[in-house]
Amino acid sequence: MTEPSRGVLRLARTLAWTLAAGGLSTGAHLTAGGGLPSTGGIVLVVGLLVWSGLLLTRWRLGRVALAATLGGAQVVLHTLLSAGHHAPTCAVGGGHHEMVVGCVGGAEVSHTSPAMVLAHTVAALLLALLLARGEEAVWFLAGLLRPVLPRPIRRVVDAAPSEIPARADQRRRAPFVLGGVGRRGPPVRPAPTPA
Repeated sequence: MTEPSRGVLRLARTLAWTLAAGGLSTGAHLTAGGGLPSTGGIVLVVGLLVWSGLLLTRWRLGRVALAATLGGAQVVLHTLLSAGHHAPTCAVGGGHHEMVVGCVGGAEVSHTSPAMVLAHTVAALLLALLLARGEEAVWFLAGLLRPVLPRPIRRVVDAAPSEIPARADQRRRAPFVLGGVGRRGPPVRPAPTPA
């Protein structure tokens, strides 16, 4: 329970990364005039984000790792969110001067301006710094709680009694510990007795 790379803490870290990556990309996409994808597209995006978050939270994430993963998630999500949009169909009129009269369909033209790239980069960096502070806090608190909380109980099981009665000079078997590594090295043999 006190290990941030396992259990409930890992799920909380995964949720934080997923919400940060998805919220940043989706919010920027909607702000720029884009629309949400279909229900299947939303399920695909959420599934991809949760899967990526679960893979990433196996380890402790620093500022560089968070900035790189959030930036990469924005590129992938921008592509996925823009994939369902079609270019608008525009009517042309006005004789030989050909002026655009009106456009129907299509939500946006997917172009990336330098200002948009800069805004996404700054947002990803600031969000990565915020998440890095959260990561540091989670690992710090886990380190403080680890010595205080009880350790998991290990059961000790004695070896099954054998059918052959033990001799007086024979050593008793060591108990077998479940979940342990066991004895290492060559088997112990009784020393030969002179005849």
